[in-house]
Amino acid sequence: MLQRLQREQGSCAGLLGWLQASDPVHGLLVQKLFNVQQALDSAALPGNAQLYTCIESDPDACGEDVLGLMLLWGVLYHDPTLNAEQHRALLQSIAAVSCEDDWFEAFRNGLIKGDPVWPPEKVLKDFGVEKLVVYSLLDTLKSLLRHGAAGVPRNKALSILQYGKDNPENSVGLRLALTALLSWNERLLLANGDKRPVPAMAFWRLGSRLGRKAFIGQVLGCVLLTPYLALMSGTALSGIGVLLLGTLLLLGAILRRLHDMGRGIPMFLIFGCLSLVLPFMPLLLFGFPGDKLPNRYGVPPDSGGEDTLSGGLQTALRRLNG
Repeated sequence: MLQRLQREQGSCAGLLGWLQASDPVHGLLVQKLFNVQQALDSAALPGNAQLYTCIESDPDACGEDVLGLMLLWGVLYHDPTLNAEQHRALLQSIAAVSCEDDWFEAFRNGLIKGDPVWPPEKVLKDFGVEKLVVYSLLDTLKSLLRHGAAGVPRNKALSILQYGKDNPENSVGLRLALTALLSWNERLLLANGDKRPVPAMAFWRLGSRLGRKAFIGQVLGCVLLTPYLALMSGTALSGIGVLLLGTLLLLGAILRRLHDMGRGIPMFLIFGCLSLVLPFMPLLLFGFPGDKLPNRYGVPPDSGGEDTLSGGLQTALRRLNG
């Protein structure tokens, strides 16, 4: 393990994220490495149970950063991998914070209920944090709580979270909150059993992803072949059936293409409504790239079975962020 860490990270710092809690030898090492700096330095994201222990063993690491602490406690409080006792302690910590500012009570109540609200921009400016990072964190947390594994956000949103986590100008509390949220998303992505891309011709797999090149081919095939086959079908009834089948295949291709971009049913419905007025709308999907990493709909269609998360979500996002 030390050799792997040296090879992938260039040093043996950040060992904590590579340790497995189920291994008794690793467990002995974990007891010595439970500290906040190890969690932030690790090339692999630590599990949130480990992260909780880090914070518990070093309660002063976050200082008096009210916003960062509330975000950190809020993410961990809702993480289902922590036990009831830990959840209870986190809830008590959230409830014990005292702040007389007007925004705080609504923010705290929303965080506890799992429906977090955005703090005002002025508040974030006073705390010296970027609103895009904090708002992305809160939106992602809300999405996970509402939709579970289906709430994992697009790669773009995850990249924003990783950027905030790696930014040393952010407070320790905020960076730990982002670490916890990224670890939660990584766990859900790795739990997805579909490790190989779905074939482009598997049109019945509507929950899968379709790459851009395959989408172009299928759209052209539907547009060019469907009218011809309808005319050659012989009867009006069979012609209508062919047209309906071609339309369904086209709609399925559009849905799978949107999945490749990290979009779902809401965007599909918007596309469908606009296409009634602007028939060329599906052509716009020719120009948009898909997510380069696995998303909630599966692995990238052009990955060729390669495990794009072999080094962990954090490593993959850092490559995307450059």
